[in-house]
Amino acid sequence: MIGHISKKSVLMALSVIAAAGCATIETSPQRGTASVNTQTVLPVPGTRGQSETAGAAFAYQFVGSNLPADGQCRVRFIQKKSGKSFFVTIAAGQSAAFAPLEPGIYDVGRLGCGITRVYEMTDLYPEGFQVESNKASYLGKLIFKFDGKDLTEVNKAGRSASAAAFSEVSSVVPVGTSIISAFTLAPITNEMASEGSTTDGFSVRAKGMEGPSLNTLLSDLQRCEKNVAKADPLRFGTLDYVAAYKAGRFSEFKERRDTNAFPEMLKDCVTETLSAFTPPAKAAVEIRVIY
Repeated sequence: MIGHISKKSVLMALSVIAAAGCATIETSPQRGTASVNTQTVLPVPGTRGQSETAGAAFAYQFVGSNLPADGQCRVRFIQKKSGKSFFVTIAAGQSAAFAPLEPGIYDVGRLGCGITRVYEMTDLYPEGFQVESNKASYLGKLIFKFDGKDLTEVNKAGRSASAAAFSEVSSVVPVGTSIISAFTLAPITNEMASEGSTTDGFSVRAKGMEGPSLNTLLSDLQRCEKNVAKADPLRFGTLDYVAAYKAGRFSEFKERRDTNAFPEMLKDCVTETLSAFTPPAKAAVEIRVIY
């Protein structure tokens, strides 16, 4: 039997709360809806030469009915350069895993839940992810959905869910191993995990103005996110920028706080978007962006 799930686009919901002279606008994308195609395939050979000097870490959850008889599955990782396969066992009732891997760039291959229940997951991270020596690359949280005898969906949880699961992942990483983003290679800290649970989407708050121009600003910020989503699906942590405007033009950044492992491209895009924004109000305006 073939279990197939179509790709779903992330839906963005907008809400505006306006008061005299100020406004707030936020995005809140549906959580856990980044699904990938799954397809039953033939079993694969065993792991060759796993290394314990590096690896990938992720949180996970099994959802649905008729889970594997022993409650266990194996995730296959494929090193792009050598083609070598590495495996890690995951199980119902547990919430995090660490896979010892050799340094290099990897694809996620197949999920095997017994001899006949093997599923392709090669489009889970289309751009792949990277592992460095003596470091654990964090992939975020994955949700495996079963229906009957088949795996029907593999969902990448939202940013806040991946941040909330960081403490569980930290507990399975070997002592003394630094944790980094699997996509930007930037260090990940407990402070980032705490901050990252603030919101899944952008929050824009303005003092001294209100109106539809905030919707335009929000759309421009969403494009910043869209442009880096494939390269960095984790986007771990948060940023908090406060921009000041005078006479309808950008004046300065009163605050720029980066507690994140974002790619520089995302931070630069937010900075440029706020610098280029022209509020309709000629009086002093402050805009705070949290992501």
